[in-house]
Amino acid sequence: MNPLAPNADFDYQSSYINPTSADTICFLNKSRNPDSADIDLAYSWYVDDRMVANTKDYSTQLSSEAIATPHKVRLSACRAEQCGDVEKVVEVDPENLYPPSPMKTPIKGTCYDTGIQEDNGWSSNRGISKDEMQTEIIDIVNRELGCNGIRIMGDDNDNVIRAAEIAMQGSLDTILLSPRYCGASTNATIDKTVDLAKKAQPLYERSDKIALVIGNELTVETSDIYPGSNRQERSDQVAVMQHDKAAQEKLEELLRSLISSCEPHFGGEKAYAAGSWEWMMPWNKLDLDILGDNHYWYGGYGKWEDPDSAFFRHIAHYKKYGKPYFVTEYGLCPWEGSVDLGGNGWMHPADAKYDEDAQARGIGHYLDSFNEAGIDGSFYYTLILPTPDELDNFGLLKRKVATTKEFWETGRIESLYQRNLGFYMFKSYQRVS
Repeated sequence: MNPLAPNADFDYQSSYINPTSADTICFLNKSRNPDSADIDLAYSWYVDDRMVANTKDYSTQLSSEAIATPHKVRLSACRAEQCGDVEKVVEVDPENLYPPSPMKTPIKGTCYDTGIQEDNGWSSNRGISKDEMQTEIIDIVNRELGCNGIRIMGDDNDNVIRAAEIAMQGSLDTILLSPRYCGASTNATIDKTVDLAKKAQPLYERSDKIALVIGNELTVETSDIYPGSNRQERSDQVAVMQHDKAAQEKLEELLRSLISSCEPHFGGEKAYAAGSWEWMMPWNKLDLDILGDNHYWYGGYGKWEDPDSAFFRHIAHYKKYGKPYFVTEYGLCPWEGSVDLGGNGWMHPADAKYDEDAQARGIGHYLDSFNEAGIDGSFYYTLILPTPDELDNFGLLKRKVATTKEFWETGRIESLYQRNLGFYMFKSYQRVS
């Protein structure tokens, strides 16, 4: 009686993002005898139809010239003359795509969203696990992208703290805790921020890298400074309301209340992430350690290389106060022309075409400009932005769509996210002392 052919199978760790050409991929043999006979099997490993090893398990690096370069990996398991085979396609990304560029800004950071429910119904909550959070913050933000700063945003204080605890395990120099309670009243915003300050204090006692951002664009994120029933409606009022004296006084009063209310509970540095239209605050009279500004480029600013453009004048306005100045947000979407819409890049025209190269070029423009301006820190918005339309995606990673064949045959996809060209451009800017 002829023996049954072995059931050949193998697995490899790639449950989140494609390995790169610099990664050693470990292929673990899961083959077995169908009749459970205790007989040794003979193995042959093939990569792109070339036999590479006869070991049980196999480890190697795979080349890549472009994002998601496919390689065929096949395992043959034999018992006598009966063999079983299994083949899988392994996608590999390049280690780098752009030559290195200097980044003179001391803090290179990204925004990291733990989940925000906006009052217009949109939510950025991805429901990620602790392990996924660990991969994103330590393996991707800190190690691969070379960031030494992170701005952790969210409306659930416990999630923000959980992410901060993970960030403290890496080699990050600045960890900003940035609550965003979109649609909350000013009183509720104060109460929630104080709660976060209390929870952040034990972390600060372990590491002075922890800092608290007391708010983000509060004229549009709180419900009772600008008119409007949701954030978008309040944002539509910016052009008029930014000059409204009563609204300016409300924001100043709220900032003072947040600072004084958090002071007894949190001993670390405090910052505020201002909207570009909130620049008229008396920053020299507010007890903030760091001045933060969500600073996006808009087409009306002129030319990137013009040192007298409104973009550079805006930065100079903050720097004159003599405090550390962080650009707490900047970024753009992957379509040509997005950069000129700044933070409104998600409002793309109907004929916009997906263009990762345009996003990558824009990131380069931003980082070159920050080098020229001499700022203290910048935080790209954002690492991941869950959106059904990739044209709206500011993120450095994009959701990977499983092929129909892969999904229906396996019920799973090997990687959840994929690097884009913006990821590689951002990575190419390496901090210099």
